[in-house]
Amino acid sequence: MSYPYPKYNDKPDVEAHVCTFFRTWQKNHVSHRLLEADADTSKISDFDLSLAGQRARGYSQHDQGELVSFNKLSQKFIRLFHR
Repeated sequence: MSYPYPKYNDKPDVEAHVCTFFRTWQKNHVSHRLLEADADTSKISDFDLSLAGQRARGYSQHDQGELVSFNKLSQKFIRLFHR
């Protein structure tokens, strides 16, 4: 099932976007009671749903298999797009 996430498209506060995505993800998945590894996989795969425009295209070029945790994904995203 696809959930509606706030879209990020070059907004200056990239950390706020990651936090908003995470809170939205939690709200949408709280009833699923996922194991930690399954939750990370879900967050990683859903994160692209929160990106729009150029960021979505750039993100889709990354190998999602190299991202082993949502924490690593969010750190990498913040490092790449923080101004």
